Amino acid sequence: MPFKPVVDDLYAIGLGGVNAFLITAEEPVLIDTGYASSPARILEGLRELGIDPRAIKHILLTHSHADHAGGLVEMQAATGATVINHEVDAAQLTGSGPKAPMQPAPGLKNRILFNLFIKSNLGISVPYYRVRQHVADGESLPLAGGITAWHTPGHSAGHLVFQWRDVLLLGDAAFNLMGLGEALCYTDLDAGRASLRRLTTLDFDTAVFGHGGPIVGGAGAQFKRAFGGAWQN
Repeated sequence: MPFKPVVDDLYAIGLGGVNAFLITAEEPVLIDTGYASSPARILEGLRELGIDPRAIKHILLTHSHADHAGGLVEMQAATGATVINHEVDAAQLTGSGPKAPMQPAPGLKNRILFNLFIKSNLGISVPYYRVRQHVADGESLPLAGGITAWHTPGHSAGHLVFQWRDVLLLGDAAFNLMGLGEALCYTDLDAGRASLRRLTTLDFDTAVFGHGGPIVGGAGAQFKRAFGGAWQN
């Protein structure tokens, strides 16, 4: 089954190198949609869980890159959901905004992983879609018992992290490949590192990532150790 339980009411959706997530508390909420080829796998998983796609009323986007928003047009059509993202990233989804260049994070490991997993995806376009509802930093959404959006620029200018219960849904604000670390690439490294420091001030116990496995239990403490102090390149 493509959906794997993480904690109660939260499933990770493995989509071939990237993860999307489904919250099933109250009405189901989908976070990210994977590649343009991913909706068939997402819909298969919904069928296996016995969830009608039309029961998904909201799709939240962490950011507009092709591995997270590539399946948006098809998933929105299948669900009829309202799509929510940050306004800064919205222009990327309509093709009206310039595509910011991505640079690998410092360090040999990051450069190697960037070249292996990320570089080939940078030229993939996202099917055009006009998002009509945007969320601001610190805004609470009345979904699944309450989801707070945090604006975490760096990997992209309009990147969002979503906090639900004691879980952070990080998108690409951080990666958990070969251990917890910063994202493999950034449009603005300094902004990305500032965003990570800010995340260390939040109260959470579980972290889930667009790339890599979850940290279930003690995630906040791990973030403080990894990102709370000075950066070592």
